[in-house]
Amino acid sequence: PQLEWEANVAEYVTVLYQATKAPPTTKNSTKISRESPLKLSIPILGPKFIPPSFNDYRLRQTGKIEAKIAYLRPINIIHPLYYSNLRNCPHCGSSEARWDGWNGSGSREVHGLRREETALGYQLRHDKCAPDEGSSEPKQRSFATTNPLFWRKWEHWKIPR
Repeated sequence: PQLEWEANVAEYVTVLYQATKAPPTTKNSTKISRESPLKLSIPILGPKFIPPSFNDYRLRQTGKIEAKIAYLRPINIIHPLYYSNLRNCPHCGSSEARWDGWNGSGSREVHGLRREETALGYQLRHDKCAPDEGSSEPKQRSFATTNPLFWRKWEHWKIPR
């Protein structure tokens, strides 16, 4: 059930992001494109998604309620829809990095204050990034927003909430 819950949340965020994403501009275009407005009938939820409670299921279903829904964990989404200021490359700081899809390894488990949670992130890709001079680190071009390497150079007071 947890994987299905996370997949539904990821699909919702993807649809919401596509609906608000600015249309691509061409070289001949002089008009500045901005994000398109979202219809009022579509709710804007997130970045933290709390799974439905037993009472929510009771009000929506007439059948038997299964206990496995009690084990669903909240999911925090780290996505450009909610955190557009994360666009710079975490290694070199370049603003030429681009968003490159959901993290392929799935969600990460994190410790919440009241209960266990998960976090699902997007990937940031920077093809021109090179390792530091004399560094033994391999050249990394893709950074998942749930990976500690992504946040290594951030000061704790600058991390978005």
